[in-house]
Amino acid sequence: MSMLFRFFDPRRWLRTGEPRAILTVAIVALLATVVQMHYVGEVTIYRAEIAEKRLTVHRAIVDYDSGRPEFWTSTGTETQASRFAIPVAIDHIHRITGQPVNLLYKALDAVCLFLLLIAVHALLRSWLDSTSSLLGMFIFIVILPISFSFHYYQPWDRATQLLWTLSFLAIRYDRPLLLYALVPINAFVKFDAILTPGVYFLSRIGAGNWRRLSLHSAILVALAAFPIALVVYLRPDAFPPRGLSLSINLWDMAKLHISHPAVLVYLQLVVLGYIGRHRADRMALAFFACALLLLVPHFMLTIFKELRAQIYIAILMLPAALLGLEALLSPAIPNRRAADP
Repeated sequence: MSMLFRFFDPRRWLRTGEPRAILTVAIVALLATVVQMHYVGEVTIYRAEIAEKRLTVHRAIVDYDSGRPEFWTSTGTETQASRFAIPVAIDHIHRITGQPVNLLYKALDAVCLFLLLIAVHALLRSWLDSTSSLLGMFIFIVILPISFSFHYYQPWDRATQLLWTLSFLAIRYDRPLLLYALVPINAFVKFDAILTPGVYFLSRIGAGNWRRLSLHSAILVALAAFPIALVVYLRPDAFPPRGLSLSINLWDMAKLHISHPAVLVYLQLVVLGYIGRHRADRMALAFFACALLLLVPHFMLTIFKELRAQIYIAILMLPAALLGLEALLSPAIPNRRAADP
């Protein structure tokens, strides 16, 4: 882990003044977590009037009964029975500690959100100086409230966002062994992680490493596929047939116009990323390209306005977007990138 977070090396702190920067990041992450969880969460997914509804879905997932299709349809949770890792873990903690389930969910969200903000800054810091990385962290914080909208029970999303970001750090620093641990855990929590090997391969492919990279990518695919196969084996009836979401997403975009999360978030990041393409190194461009590619299946297969489900794509865009923002704000100043890992 120390190899991954190289900039946390205490000796480097002493040489470069990193202690103050890290302390600043931690304080910002803590304050942002409190604001998001209390002032946003309490009026959206954690509001008191839906607490019982959340508990009902939690109990239905933990005590899964495939013979209740009408329940899953009526609550809009048809696909959630297959994502039982977090609910089952929370239920076990509830039984051991006696703490309320909703409180445990909120605590998990808060811890994952705090660590997510730290991880996002860490990722940006591998390209940018402390100031620009902190600016990127603030941009991400501005985006976060949208991820609390359009749902009431998605307790795995903050955990998967953290696992995705840690995976991006492992890709950035070329740590396939760390990916071997992160990818199957993430895939067991939510199946989207099956896409991680593709991001790894496209981000690191080069003329001299394609054999090694192909081997690691194949192993990652197998590691991601195993927990998915296990879930299918344990709950074979938890995968109802689903059609394309294209018509729903087009209707949502027509109805929400400029307030659609995709417009509010991705449009600005795409424009900034395009502007920053001349400053970005190969990996920042690869991350940006992967993000654009990943938008397609999400638009075709998921409810696209639910930003929480694909916010990891925004994180992939951030390095190139921040470099574009630097180019706009200080076009005459040379690039202020951190040294390549």
